[in-house]
Amino acid sequence: MRSAEFLRKDAERYGIELFSVSAIIENKDKILFFKKIPSDNSEELVVLPNGRVEFGETLISTLKKKLKKDFNLSILNVNSYVDCHDYVNSSGKNIREFIFKVDIEDIDKLNISLFDYVGYFYINPITEMANFDNLSIPYGLKKVIDKYSYNKKH
Repeated sequence: MRSAEFLRKDAERYGIELFSVSAIIENKDKILFFKKIPSDNSEELVVLPNGRVEFGETLISTLKKKLKKDFNLSILNVNSYVDCHDYVNSSGKNIREFIFKVDIEDIDKLNISLFDYVGYFYINPITEMANFDNLSIPYGLKKVIDKYSYNKKH
């Protein structure tokens, strides 16, 4: 796995100003997704558990902190760096979202502590492709999940 420091420096070379991290968490071959409350004039988005990297934090420390604080989930192992995608936030800042595959200590402890989410669900992007394709997942994230699922299958 490429080091998190390498990933961050590489993004900075391309003018990326902010970073976020997301986790692929699987339970019985299904990936955990959250429904995010729509912001002004936007549709309800479906996202992976995630968090913004603050100044002075590492990618992995942010991932662990956010999963624990926001979802009551403890990471046992960061298995791999999956991929990333870039987007522009509502303030016009370039953000790179780094996605990691993780193992969780006890998925039954999942609890949403933020008001940003209205619920969560599991879906298998391969066996439930029709349902997956109809979700409001950001385009870049959807491409990463599609690639991850394809590579896992083959």
